Amino acid sequence: KSSGAKDKGPRAQLAYTKPRKTLIGILQVWGTGLLRDLQGLAKELALTGVLYFSLIFGYHILLNT
Repeated sequence: KSSGAKDKGPRAQLAYTKPRKTLIGILQVWGTGLLRDLQGLAKELALTGVLYFSLIFGYHILLNT
């Protein structure tokens, strides 16, 4: 009969997790959130750029007609 975290279920295993694995997991979750935020920002900037370009280009056409 063995004793240890495996006999006590998943919650007991968390107590025996190595600090490095925990840190890597935290960084992965944080990095995923950061990546999602950056992707959202990039989409907003792209849409803003298209809108800005359209306004300037449209204004330029109005001036030249």
